[in-house]
Amino acid sequence: ALVILDVSACGLTDSVFLPLFGLWIDNIRVGKGFSIQELNLTHNRMTAESADSLSYLLKMSECTIENLELAWNSLGADGSEKMADMIANNTVLKEFDISANNIGDKGAQLLAASLGHNSSLTSLDVSQNAITGHACFVFSQVLKGNPNMKSLNLSSNPLGKAGGRSLF
Repeated sequence: ALVILDVSACGLTDSVFLPLFGLWIDNIRVGKGFSIQELNLTHNRMTAESADSLSYLLKMSECTIENLELAWNSLGADGSEKMADMIANNTVLKEFDISANNIGDKGAQLLAASLGHNSSLTSLDVSQNAITGHACFVFSQVLKGNPNMKSLNLSSNPLGKAGGRSLF
């Protein structure tokens, strides 16, 4: 069974992602199973619309994805909100890369807050997302209560002095 799927930089859009995620959801519902553990969708054109469907898939208890790469898509803060909901309700995902998606402080704060409800995620990459010190403060507070989080990548964001200090 397929364990790793990499369709990065394939120019895929919501018109491909929506039916694909729908098919996977249907397969799980009818008991056909799902075996993918690593899913790389970087450098495509996924938006919040597909993020909603992907979030639904990842919240299903039968979903086996442990490593999800969504870097360089077009999720924005709305897509980040969908992913934050998924993180709060997922028990399998270990590594998540949502870098370079223009999520800003709003999206970063939602993701940070979701970490307070998750014990499986060990690595989160939110680099290159126009995140400032405001979101850093939320991350610092939530991470104090999440001992499983081992890696947080905030590189290439305008964190500022206060943001940087809040993390230590």
